[in-house]
Formats: sequence, structure tokens, C-alpha cells
Amino acid sequence: MFIPTLAALFNVVIMLGMVSAKSKSHKRSPSVIVLIPDGFGASQATLTREFFRANYGIDERFNKLAFDDYHVGSLMTKSANNLVTDSAAAGTAFACGANTNNGIIGYDEDIEICPTVLEGAKAKGYRTGLVTTTRITHATPAAFSSHVYDRNLESDVAVMQLGEYVLGPQVDLLWGGGRSFFTPASANGSRTDERDLVQEAKEKGWNVALNKEEFDAFGKDGKVKRSRIGVGENWAQLPSLGLFADSHLDYEIDRDAEEQPSLAEMAIGALNALDGDDEPFFLMVRVYPLAKLEEPS
Repeated sequence: MFIPTLAALFNVVIMLGMVSAKSKSHKRSPSVIVLIPDGFGASQATLTREFFRANYGIDERFNKLAFDDYHVGSLMTKSANNLVTDSAAAGTAFACGANTNNGIIGYDEDIEICPTVLEGAKAKGYRTGLVTTTRITHATPAAFSSHVYDRNLESDVAVMQLGEYVLGPQVDLLWGGGRSFFTPASANGSRTDERDLVQEAKEKGWNVALNKEEFDAFGKDGKVKRSRIGVGENWAQLPSLGLFADSHLDYEIDRDAEEQPSLAEMAIGALNALDGDDEPFFLMVRVYPLAKLEEPS
């Protein structure tokens, strides 16, 4: 994954920032939504604009993408030790504001731990969530929720995401793939320590879903809402763990709608789950290639 600029955030959707200023009409601190499309940078944005201009004859003055009105700047995600940035270094730059070596998550290039924006949000009382069609332990979501010297230590990332590190539980909602890193090897998982983190999560009070049927059951009426619901009607009990594939979820073109939720369903569901009781929230949604952002049916 190579994300060279903040255009890669489809955008930090209306870059509200970690501020505690209160508006006159809304007393709570502003919520933050970060959308990170995989491999999307300034070049890809330019190519997309040119595609629309060439194929649909859109006047150059009006040839804008959805995020252009919200784009406020750029972020240098370059690796500290390589000309080609990987997901770990890029994710750490997004999450921590620090450049680091490829393969490292949550540490700067001097191997000093760097706090993440998600941890900062949690310290301010925000509800927090991560949604992805990759493994939830993959480098980008891991960069917001863990600190490891090697991105391949996904079993360690899983433990941290469930709250076993110095700061304690930091993430209220974890939805994506990567079930194998929560499952012992004896049960066809990837954990050599034989811990069953799914069972441990249930025992700690996590609301767990492992397939589309269980995901749909999160909804008040058994269906994902097509739009936001009212405050006080939380869509899923928190904390919530959703692991819908052993590894990455299928590409949208290959996805079985009866087996796996779509990115749109997870994103809308996460918004409904986090936005309740008038509390602010921080949500990162990682958009993988061929994933659709259209509304669910």
C-alpha cells in the first residue's frame, strides 16, 4: 500500500480535528471520521478527474471529485528507510504524525513509541472504532490501535486491540477480517500460543459477530439501517468485535452477500453504533480496492 498524500484520505472527512471547542448548537465535541482508500494518492485523483472529463465531457471548471471540497492539505507518509512506503510506515504517519521505517507500527524511526490519534481521542472520552475489509490486524488499522516492531506480529496486535497493553482498552468497535489471528492453531487459526481471543472477548463482555447473520442481528430490526438513526438508539452494543473472514474479506466483486457484510454496511453500522448518548466518536474506515461505498440494499 502506498499513500503519498492526504488526498489518500478520501478525506479526513471534514477535518474536524481533536479539539474540544463547542459549537453554539451542539454541545459535544466534534466527531472525527477518517477514510483511507488503499493506494489512492494525488496521481490517482488526477487520473480519475481526467477519466470523467474525457468520458463524460465534464467542463474542466466543474470536474471535481467528492472529496475536493474537503481537502485541506497533505501529509508526508514517506518511509524513513525506503523509497517505497509500506502500509506500516504510511499508517503510522497517519495515526501518529511520525515517519518511521517500513514494517514498524506505532513507533517513530528512533524506535520511540508514538501515541496515536485514536488513543488521544479515547483519552478525551471519545468512542472509537476501526472498520476495514482487510484483516483488522493488518498494518493500517493496527497503526491506530497497537505498537509493534514488526507488522507481521498480528497475533500481538490482536491482543493489544482487545485492550491488553499499558493503556488498556482503547477501541470500542473492531470490524473486518482476520479471524485467524484471534483463533488458536489447534482450531485452524494462526495463534501459536493457543489463546482463543474470540472466547476471551465474549467473556469480557464484547458483542461478537463472526458472520453476516450475526452482523445483521446487531441491527434493531435485523437489518442494517440505510441511514443514520436517532441518538439513544445505539445500533450495536459496545464494545463490538466483528470478524467476518479468516483473512481479508472478499473483494466486492467476489463477495457473497449472505456470508460477509459489505464495506458500506459496516461503515453505516459503525456510525450508528458509535453515535449515541450525545458522545463524540472517532472512526477510521479503511477502503480496500474494489470495495464499493454505495448504500447497502
